[in-house]
Amino acid sequence: MLHIRLPRRFYSCAALLLVIAVATSACGTNFDLKIDDAVQSDAAIGALTRDAQDALNSADPAAFVSLFDDYFIYLPADGPAVTDRDSLLALTEARMRDRRWEVMIIQEDLLANEDLAIAHHEIRGHTIGLAAGDTVNINRKELVVYRQTPDGWRIARLMANEND
Repeated sequence: MLHIRLPRRFYSCAALLLVIAVATSACGTNFDLKIDDAVQSDAAIGALTRDAQDALNSADPAAFVSLFDDYFIYLPADGPAVTDRDSLLALTEARMRDRRWEVMIIQEDLLANEDLAIAHHEIRGHTIGLAAGDTVNINRKELVVYRQTPDGWRIARLMANEND
């Protein structure tokens, strides 16, 4: 049985269906899931999302990087793909060095099985320059693929885009 939290927007549903079709055909994933497993997956991924939000808001780059799988790909909205921990840590440190983050990560929908989950997130809030006090609004959408590892759920793919 498939666990789906219904999407709020059609485009997010269409994007999720496309990603799921590609992911399942590429890796032969079986989306047969019991309700209890779905509830546990939803709770664990929700906790991971809150951990990501807390890491951003508390300026803790190492905590943020620790949420990623060993074989991740991060596609930021404003730069090239990041595929190794040292580069992700350097990028995250640079983004947190001069700015305080005040953001909320809102999980719009989630599709999960026993070892793979796909979610659509909205990130809303702002950053504040530590020296000048200037404010930059943040309004992004993300498509996140999570993978169940022996250490729990981790971010395997994170694709970000600005909301217009």
